[in-house]
Amino acid sequence: MDIQDLLRPIVTQIVNMLNKRALLFISGGEVNLKEIFESLSSMGIIKYDIVMTENAKSVIPESYISSLKGKMIESKEELSGALKADDLIVIPVMTRNTLSKCAVGIQDNLVTTGIAEALMMDKEIIAVTDSFDPENPTNVSLGLNKNKAYNKFILNYKDTLSSLGINFVEGNNLKKAIEEKCVLINHRTVHGEEKSEPVNKENMEDLISAIVEKQINSRLGNMKPVNNTVQQQASNTVEKVKDTPTVCEIPKVSSDTSSNEPKVVEDKGMLSGIITMKDIMQNAHGCKEINVKEGALITPLAKDYIKNNDITVRYC
Repeated sequence: MDIQDLLRPIVTQIVNMLNKRALLFISGGEVNLKEIFESLSSMGIIKYDIVMTENAKSVIPESYISSLKGKMIESKEELSGALKADDLIVIPVMTRNTLSKCAVGIQDNLVTTGIAEALMMDKEIIAVTDSFDPENPTNVSLGLNKNKAYNKFILNYKDTLSSLGINFVEGNNLKKAIEEKCVLINHRTVHGEEKSEPVNKENMEDLISAIVEKQINSRLGNMKPVNNTVQQQASNTVEKVKDTPTVCEIPKVSSDTSSNEPKVVEDKGMLSGIITMKDIMQNAHGCKEINVKEGALITPLAKDYIKNNDITVRYC
C-alpha cells in the first residue's frame, strides 16, 4: 500500500473542512450585538467576508467587527467574487429597514444587493431575527411591539423571505445553525452510527484517525492479502497518525475582554467601556440610577432604554 496514495485524500478532506468561508451581511441593528458577535468570533475555523451598511459602520462597535478578523467587502466586484466563492451567507444583524427592502426586491446598497443575488443563486442563508422581531424581549422592553398591525406587517416580510429560502434563527441559536450548515462532520460512514460534532482542536486528532481508518478499510476491502503484512501496515499507519501531533492549529478565541468591552467595576457598581442596553438591564436591578465612568460610550439603544425607564445616569 502506497502511503502517499493513502494520505492524499485524507489531507484533502481535512483542508476542505478547515477552509470554510461565510459571507456576512450586517445592517445597523443593536439588539444582542455582544452575544451575536461572540458567537461568530468563537468559530475561528471559519473565515469571514464582511459587508456592512453605512449605518452599521456608525452603530456597531469596531471591536466587535475586528474580533472576526474578516475581509471587508467594499465594491460590487469584490461582492460578486465572495458570493460565488463562499460556502454560506449569514445575516447576523438585520434591521426592519433591510428586511423590508429585501422582501420587496429593493437593491440600493451592497447589503441588499448581495442578499438579493444570494437568493437568486439559491445560496444557503441564515439570518438573525433579534433586531427586527417585534416579539424579541429587547424590542418588547423598548415598547416597539405595541402596534399589532405593524407587527404583522413586519412578520409578513419575514414570511416572504422564509419562503424564498432564508433560514431565520434567534441570536442565541446562531452558532448552532452555522455549525449544522458548515462545520459539523458526520461520522456515520466511519463508525456506523449517527453522531455529529464540531471540528475543533480537541477532536481533530480523533477526526484524522477516523478518516485514516475509513480510507484503510476501504482499500483493504478491495485487496486479497496473502499474509498479515498489509493488515499490520494498516494498523501501524493508524497508530502513527494517532501519535502524531495535529499539524493544523485551530485558532483559539480569547476569553479576555477588550478594554473597549462593557464591564462592571464591582466595588462601586460602575459601568465603563461600551455600555449596551443589556448591561444596564443587568446592573440597574430595578434602580432608577446607574453609575457610569467618564468617557464611557453608551449605545443609542441603551440611551433609549434609559429614557423610556426614567433612569438617571451619574457620571463618576
